[in-house]
Amino acid sequence: MAGNRPVGRVKVAILGSGNIGTDLMYKLLREPGHMELALVAGIDPQSEGLARARSLGVPTSTEGIAAVLADPEIRIVFDATSARAHRRHAPLLREAGRIAVDLTPAALGPGVVPPATPGRTRGRENVTRTTSGGQATTPPGNPA
Repeated sequence: MAGNRPVGRVKVAILGSGNIGTDLMYKLLREPGHMELALVAGIDPQSEGLARARSLGVPTSTEGIAAVLADPEIRIVFDATSARAHRRHAPLLREAGRIAVDLTPAALGPGVVPPATPGRTRGRENVTRTTSGGQATTPPGNPA
């Protein structure tokens, strides 16, 4: 054990507390795998997503990207904000040595469909999670 978390778990954050970020939060809490949800960060103090996270005991912040960058243990950041915001966030995350998973339409990194594009994320600082529609039309085993 490293502190209170099992060895091998990586701290992750969700940046953006709207529908996409909140949905991802529920998925990570239900099936965390090797990930520990360390933070849900948004910018709207009245955000329903932040309220839901708090009610589930997940650490939250209304300081957005600044809160994510303030925790040096966060290694992976799921950016569920907007394409415009992600274009600002991506270089900040890269400079901080974080891996950014772009859930916005910005498409700054290579598109990935996890079951169909294994290995495509190795060594990347920014990857774009292909939309659900794109995933539904990509046959397993074919590059996206």
